[in-house]
Amino acid sequence: MTLEKQLANTVITTYAILNGIIAFVLFMLALAVTFLTPFATTMILSTQSLALPPNVTTMALQQLATGIGIIVGIIIFMLAALFLSLARGLWKRQRWARIVQLAACVPQLLSFPIGTLIGGFGIYAFAFDKEIREQFGVPSATINNEELTPSKLAKQKILKKNK
Repeated sequence: MTLEKQLANTVITTYAILNGIIAFVLFMLALAVTFLTPFATTMILSTQSLALPPNVTTMALQQLATGIGIIVGIIIFMLAALFLSLARGLWKRQRWARIVQLAACVPQLLSFPIGTLIGGFGIYAFAFDKEIREQFGVPSATINNEELTPSKLAKQKILKKNK
């Protein structure tokens, strides 16, 4: 196995493990939000640290907070399931996982500085790295044993249109 393939394997494995860790953290957060929201609401109301509007009863506020906690918990749980399936897909080198990983790297660019580095590197690796693309079954565009970059590919399309 060449050094480039080993590096590609390491990058893919690292992103699979990171997605697994994210899935675990999101799962724990989903459990906390779902089950601790009613408890926190009860504690807030029992200490009377919250002034209720005149027409809202304590029971109504507890039910509303519990419902919101369950809905938010379900949404977070679905995100955890997405990241867990993404980790499994990357681990098994499934083609769809590469595309989903690219999409998952875009919001990471907003979390400066570490997330920006991880997201930027992920976009570069999963979109442009030849070895990683080949491991996911995406053929690289070549003509006369010369790899085509996006700019070269665009030039070739223009040349074909002009002919």
